Amino acid sequence: MASVFRLWLWVGGDFWRKLLSLSTPIMAHSLTFACFGLADAFMVAQVHETAVAATGLAGRMMLFNIMLVFGGAAGAAIFAAQLFGAGKKDQVWFPLTQAILFSLVLTTPFILIYSFYPEQIVRLASDDGRFVADASLYIQITGWTLIGTVFVVPIESVLRSLEKTKIILLISAASVFVNLILNYVLIFGHWGAPAMGLEGAAWATAISRMTQTLWLVIHVVIFDKYLLPKRQQLSSLFNRTRWRIFLNIAIPQSIQQCAWAGGALTYGFIIARMGVDVLAIVSIVFPLEVVLLSLFIGLHTSSVTMLGQLLGANKLKLAWLHSQVLLSFSSACGFLICLLLWSNIFDLNQFYSLLNLSDTESAKKATLVMALGLILKAYNLMAMEGVLKSGGDVRFSMNASLIALWLVGIPSALMGALYFKLPLHWVMLLILSEEVVKALSSLVRIKKKKWINNLAIDA
Repeated sequence: MASVFRLWLWVGGDFWRKLLSLSTPIMAHSLTFACFGLADAFMVAQVHETAVAATGLAGRMMLFNIMLVFGGAAGAAIFAAQLFGAGKKDQVWFPLTQAILFSLVLTTPFILIYSFYPEQIVRLASDDGRFVADASLYIQITGWTLIGTVFVVPIESVLRSLEKTKIILLISAASVFVNLILNYVLIFGHWGAPAMGLEGAAWATAISRMTQTLWLVIHVVIFDKYLLPKRQQLSSLFNRTRWRIFLNIAIPQSIQQCAWAGGALTYGFIIARMGVDVLAIVSIVFPLEVVLLSLFIGLHTSSVTMLGQLLGANKLKLAWLHSQVLLSFSSACGFLICLLLWSNIFDLNQFYSLLNLSDTESAKKATLVMALGLILKAYNLMAMEGVLKSGGDVRFSMNASLIALWLVGIPSALMGALYFKLPLHWVMLLILSEEVVKALSSLVRIKKKKWINNLAIDA
């Protein structure tokens, strides 16, 4: 422990000031959106327990669909960045249009399923009558808005590649604010509106999503017209060579993202099989965890920049030492938050009594297990998304994450929840086996120093 503190002092004030200046804006951004998500969950929880469980499952399903179109968006972003760098901004419309068409093909079947057969999908998770009715209603109202995702995700990815991040943040923040206000009005019946409960939450989500889509499209039409194809250019969309190159990037990216999001959705189905009351607890604990983890997103994102600059400058030994500082600091922050939650400074029983949860004691135990997991997740975020990524060792991170998810975490959850019928907090502990495997594998990888690569040496 003393050696860790000495290392923290050795790096000096400039290191900590740079880390703070880089990470604070990212933390603030992540924390703002995470808090909105938590507030959203709390408002839905005021309706009834089944409502928050229904929105929790629907949220995981929507996440899966967002990740499904991410592959096309990632491909568009890569080509857009290179075209922009080559001074061919007027050709960026091509990969953007490819990404939108690719996303439309993948998303249309899900829009039809969610619109016409939501009940059949929900019954895979639970046979509880009220839950099936609530979740089906929510998915049916919000499912068609995935057409907005077809446009939003590719356009945002391309705009980021063109260094237009402020407008993305502005529109996203505005749409989240609209969602929050509409939730307040439509769920509880304020300002003369009828109290619609869960249905109001669904319409609030649908309206805010389509509002975001509309604002983004209007921005492109007015300020970035070069992203729109001209009539005489449409015939070039049938260029097989360009489609083959695009799909070689988009399809693997979509598969990778769906493997991760599919795992998160599988966890949701497993937990739903434990009972609607259990899923309701997780649907509150999960947004709370996202709020706490948002503090670490800024740290690991900043570490990629800081370590990458050292590696590019061929200061390999210094990069190694700084990586140890960042890893230990991130883990220490996770331990501190865990300690605060376990010390009962925050009265969790009183906190959960404000919500319509039937079992506040189980919710408290689940929160304490989540707090333990923060130590592992804080380390893993820094190790896999920070240190290893800074040296370009992304394939190892991806493979280790997917192996831990599908071969360790999900089988452990299945056995604990459905075979041994363990309570929620024990199942959550078993799920943390995924994080243990990731931590051990990344620890070994980092110690081997295979990530220490100067990628700029051949540039």
